[in-house]
Amino acid sequence: MDYCTPAPANLPRIHGRGIPLLLGLVILGLPIGTIVALNSGGTSAIMHYSLRYSLVRNGLTPWNYVRFLDYCAERILLRKVGGGYAFIHRMLLDYFAARYVEASIGAEKPTRPSSIDREL
Repeated sequence: MDYCTPAPANLPRIHGRGIPLLLGLVILGLPIGTIVALNSGGTSAIMHYSLRYSLVRNGLTPWNYVRFLDYCAERILLRKVGGGYAFIHRMLLDYFAARYVEASIGAEKPTRPSSIDREL
Protein backbone atom coordinates (compact mmCIF):
# COMPACT_ATOMS: atom_id res chain seq x y z
CA MET A 1 0.00 0.00 0.00
CA ASP A 2 1.38 3.39 -0.98
CA TYR A 3 1.42 6.15 1.62
CA CYS A 4 -0.09 8.64 -0.81
CA THR A 5 -3.24 6.62 -1.48
CA PRO A 6 -6.14 6.98 0.95
CA ALA A 7 -6.99 4.11 3.29
CA PRO A 8 -9.81 1.78 2.29
CA ALA A 9 -13.25 2.79 3.54
CA ASN A 10 -13.76 -0.36 5.63
CA LEU A 11 -10.88 0.41 8.09
CA PRO A 12 -11.96 2.11 11.33
CA ARG A 13 -10.77 5.67 11.75
CA ILE A 14 -10.20 7.76 14.83
CA HIS A 15 -10.80 11.33 13.76
CA GLY A 16 -8.31 13.43 15.75
CA ARG A 17 -8.58 11.33 18.92
CA GLY A 18 -5.61 8.99 18.36
CA ILE A 19 -2.94 10.83 20.37
CA PRO A 20 -5.09 11.79 23.39
CA LEU A 21 -6.51 8.26 23.53
CA LEU A 22 -3.05 6.72 23.45
CA LEU A 23 -1.75 9.20 26.03
CA GLY A 24 -4.70 8.43 28.31
CA LEU A 25 -4.07 4.69 28.07
CA VAL A 26 -0.38 5.18 28.90
CA ILE A 27 -1.14 7.46 31.84
CA LEU A 28 -3.68 4.98 33.17
CA GLY A 29 -1.69 1.84 32.30
CA LEU A 30 1.65 2.76 33.90
CA PRO A 31 0.42 3.08 37.50
CA ILE A 32 -1.83 0.03 37.20
CA GLY A 33 0.97 -2.03 35.65
CA THR A 34 3.40 -0.90 38.36
CA ILE A 35 0.99 -1.87 41.14
CA VAL A 36 0.33 -5.29 39.59
CA ALA A 37 4.07 -5.92 39.07
CA LEU A 38 4.94 -4.97 42.64
CA ASN A 39 2.18 -7.16 44.07
CA SER A 40 3.22 -10.19 42.06
CA GLY A 41 6.86 -10.45 43.09
CA GLY A 42 8.30 -7.12 42.06
CA THR A 43 8.94 -6.03 45.64
CA SER A 44 11.01 -9.16 46.31
CA ALA A 45 13.00 -8.62 43.13
CA ILE A 46 13.75 -5.02 44.09
CA MET A 47 14.85 -6.09 47.58
CA HIS A 48 17.02 -8.88 46.13
CA TYR A 49 18.90 -6.67 43.69
CA SER A 50 19.29 -3.81 46.17
CA LEU A 51 20.83 -6.24 48.70
CA ARG A 52 23.16 -7.67 46.03
CA TYR A 53 24.16 -4.16 44.94
CA SER A 54 24.86 -3.16 48.54
CA LEU A 55 27.01 -6.26 49.15
CA VAL A 56 28.98 -5.73 45.93
CA ARG A 57 29.45 -2.02 46.60
CA ASN A 58 30.90 -2.77 50.05
CA GLY A 59 33.22 -5.42 48.63
CA LEU A 60 31.59 -8.28 50.54
CA THR A 61 30.58 -10.45 47.60
CA PRO A 62 31.17 -10.78 43.84
CA TRP A 63 28.41 -9.67 41.48
CA ASN A 64 28.61 -12.81 39.34
CA TYR A 65 28.32 -15.77 41.74
CA VAL A 66 28.41 -18.43 39.03
CA ARG A 67 31.73 -17.21 37.66
CA PHE A 68 33.14 -17.03 41.20
CA LEU A 69 31.96 -20.55 42.07
CA ASP A 70 33.29 -21.92 38.77
CA TYR A 71 36.62 -20.26 39.55
CA CYS A 72 36.65 -22.00 42.95
CA ALA A 73 35.80 -25.31 41.29
CA GLU A 74 38.72 -24.87 38.87
CA ARG A 75 41.02 -24.31 41.87
CA ILE A 76 39.70 -27.49 43.51
CA LEU A 77 38.17 -25.70 46.49
CA LEU A 78 34.67 -26.73 45.43
CA ARG A 79 33.20 -29.40 43.20
CA LYS A 80 30.08 -29.23 41.11
CA VAL A 81 27.34 -31.51 42.37
CA GLY A 82 24.27 -31.49 40.16
CA GLY A 83 23.08 -27.89 40.04
CA GLY A 84 25.08 -26.83 43.11
CA TYR A 85 28.52 -26.85 44.64
CA ALA A 86 30.07 -28.70 47.58
CA PHE A 87 33.31 -28.31 49.48
CA ILE A 88 35.88 -30.95 48.64
CA HIS A 89 37.87 -30.52 51.84
CA ARG A 90 35.99 -31.00 55.12
CA MET A 91 38.62 -28.96 56.95
CA LEU A 92 37.91 -25.94 54.74
CA LEU A 93 34.17 -26.29 55.34
CA ASP A 94 34.75 -26.43 59.12
CA TYR A 95 36.99 -23.37 58.97
CA PHE A 96 34.39 -21.24 57.20
CA ALA A 97 31.57 -22.56 59.39
CA ALA A 98 33.47 -21.78 62.61
CA ARG A 99 34.46 -18.36 61.35
CA TYR A 100 30.90 -17.13 60.94
CA VAL A 101 29.22 -18.61 63.99
CA GLU A 102 27.63 -15.77 65.89
CA ALA A 103 27.33 -16.11 69.65
CA SER A 104 23.99 -15.21 71.14
CA ILE A 105 23.80 -11.97 73.10
CA GLY A 106 25.31 -12.33 76.54
CA ALA A 107 26.49 -15.89 75.98
CA GLU A 108 30.09 -16.91 76.49
CA LYS A 109 32.20 -18.28 73.68
CA PRO A 110 32.24 -22.08 73.44
CA THR A 111 35.05 -23.67 75.44
CA ARG A 112 35.58 -26.57 73.06
CA PRO A 113 37.76 -25.58 70.08
CA SER A 114 36.54 -26.32 66.60
CA SER A 115 37.96 -29.26 64.66
CA ILE A 116 40.07 -26.87 62.56
CA ASP A 117 41.88 -25.57 65.67
CA ARG A 118 42.65 -29.11 66.81
CA GLU A 119 44.12 -30.04 63.41
CA LEU A 120 46.35 -26.98 63.29
